[in-house]
Amino acid sequence: MTVGDGGLWEAFRATVFRAEAGGRQIAIRVGEPECESLRETMDDCGATRWAYITAWNPNGEDRPPEENRIANAKLRQELESRGLPFFEGAGEPEPPSDHEPEASYLVLGIERSTAIELGRRFGQVAIVFGTRGNPAELCACFPDGQERPKP
Repeated sequence: MTVGDGGLWEAFRATVFRAEAGGRQIAIRVGEPECESLRETMDDCGATRWAYITAWNPNGEDRPPEENRIANAKLRQELESRGLPFFEGAGEPEPPSDHEPEASYLVLGIERSTAIELGRRFGQVAIVFGTRGNPAELCACFPDGQERPKP
């Protein structure tokens, strides 16, 4: 799927963003409030906001698995260098499809602007962001002035 594909935003909205944190299974869906396991994990970390970020498939274009793994390892290093708590996860299409789940990170305590900047830096079309008690948001990562579909 490419950036210009009008179905890209629908695909994001149909994705379940999963992570495991301390034995808790977390499932995030755009437009829905945080699940109990995410709330508990946020409480454990003293966080009130979170973001779900990947470095896979920049610009919404499929890349070879090894290239995606290398990019995601660089994102992980960036998160570690910033001292942000994060948990590994994967964005999985729902219903299941032939699109491979994308390895990702659930990052706690991150500012929205920082999450968008990281998404942009790693070539992402969008990231998912949330604050305690509010629905998860799909946030575009395009630099100003670029013609791209809006979420």
